[in-house]
Amino acid sequence: MVSMDAAEGEDAGSAPVSTPGASDELKTLPVAEVMTRLGTSPDGLSQVDAQQRLTEYGPNEVVEHMTNPLLKFLGYFWGPIPWMIEKRCPRSGPGTPCWAG
Repeated sequence: MVSMDAAEGEDAGSAPVSTPGASDELKTLPVAEVMTRLGTSPDGLSQVDAQQRLTEYGPNEVVEHMTNPLLKFLGYFWGPIPWMIEKRCPRSGPGTPCWAG
């Protein structure tokens, strides 16, 4: 949440006290401690802080990777089970189903 007011009661240019790493267990900390570590408040970020984080970290979006449908389809024929089926079928002979043996 971005506060439209400029940092009420906080320093507008303040940075987070410490950036949480992968080893931090933010779920087990009290809410006040989490907000201190993330450099925010219950009112949200100020406009200045939000713009600063947007510049530093970029937009909060997930990059969507498109897969070629043909390559995905051909991928189903690559692996141990398709190889076993392909090895078995040519030995069956014409007119005999692969599973009939």
